[in-house]
Amino acid sequence: LAANAARAHGADFVIFDICDTPLELCRRVARRWGVQVETQLANANDIEFRNEFDIVIAHSLLQFIPPPQRVKVFSRFAAALKPDGVVIQVFNAGARIEGALATEHAREYPELVLARFEQCGIDLPEPREKLHARLQKQSLKRRQLEGAVATPEEFDALMEASGFAILERRNIDLDIVENYGKFLSKLSRRRYLSIARVKSP
Repeated sequence: LAANAARAHGADFVIFDICDTPLELCRRVARRWGVQVETQLANANDIEFRNEFDIVIAHSLLQFIPPPQRVKVFSRFAAALKPDGVVIQVFNAGARIEGALATEHAREYPELVLARFEQCGIDLPEPREKLHARLQKQSLKRRQLEGAVATPEEFDALMEASGFAILERRNIDLDIVENYGKFLSKLSRRRYLSIARVKSP
């Protein structure tokens, strides 16, 4: 999406991830589209650029950063940007999955995912029982990731503490499979796009 949006501007990209699989997908797309990309297998904590980029894009990164490290990571984003640069982020806000909701999530998440596969006509990559067991394990990881921030205002405060001024924030809730959407509504979970600029000295 970023490459398509910047196609007319001759943009180059540096892409970070802690897993090489998405990096390889980006390399393949870049070759197909003739886009210049550099990929780095690294943690967000390892970013040490100075005044290098016009835009930093972080998609659903927040929940993977432990709370004590968030200001440090986003401050590094600020340092990596040129004076007029901006950071664009997509993040979720809402309650954590705890108590009875945690039990409900563990029970229903695998079936919701499998139902979505079947609804979309996607062939399962392995026997249904085996995939169901893997999805049960994945449900624990998802529970731990939800609720990184309770409100969008909490995210705004985090960005301001990291040296940013919020330019725009908007709700971008997408069409989610109906049953899972009902579950997320119990968490008051919403999805947001934030655009921020480094504060002037």
